[in-house]
Amino acid sequence: MGNRIMLRQMFDEYHGKQVKQDGEECFILSSGLHTRMKYDCGRLFQYASPRAQFAEAFALMFKGSSIARHITILVGPESMGPFLGELQHYYMFKDIRMALAKKDGKGGFVLEDSLDVRFDDCCLLVDDVLTTGKTLCGLRNAVAHRKYKGTVRGHPDIAGSAVIVDRTPKNNLLWHSVPDPIISLLYDRESPAHAPDSCPFCFPKPQ
Repeated sequence: MGNRIMLRQMFDEYHGKQVKQDGEECFILSSGLHTRMKYDCGRLFQYASPRAQFAEAFALMFKGSSIARHITILVGPESMGPFLGELQHYYMFKDIRMALAKKDGKGGFVLEDSLDVRFDDCCLLVDDVLTTGKTLCGLRNAVAHRKYKGTVRGHPDIAGSAVIVDRTPKNNLLWHSVPDPIISLLYDRESPAHAPDSCPFCFPKPQ
């Protein structure tokens, strides 16, 4: 518990969490949802100290896990490159390869042929913040739709999904299509995201 409190404090110390003040417009997330608070792990992981400490805590979640014994490759968006690289310093991930997916310009992701991803791999999908699950579902689709040499059918297994922060409301339908199990380092149920046309801050109810 104490370690997670320290990790939360790092978001504040390194400006990895941004909060809108009264009267300011909401943040618009990549999903299109509106929120008064957003996490910016990219900013946080620019710094070696928080990147290393988050990676260590993340790796420890998998210590003794049956999932970790089967993973052969970590798959994440390009923005997670520095963090995934840090993870490979820890013994449970040291022999596990890494593949970074690029945005395809259509709202999804693509794994380039030059990446060392094989049809017999077992993938762990990794993202920074889980809000709607759009990125993790896009990564899953990228793995499934990639052409694998030497096989006409078949593609890697998905061991599950792992994120730094899970801020997903349980009634979010897309959340249920994310490959499970979903493993989260931190949870935030107190900073909801809202659909644009029902955001209580952008369209407040009349008094």
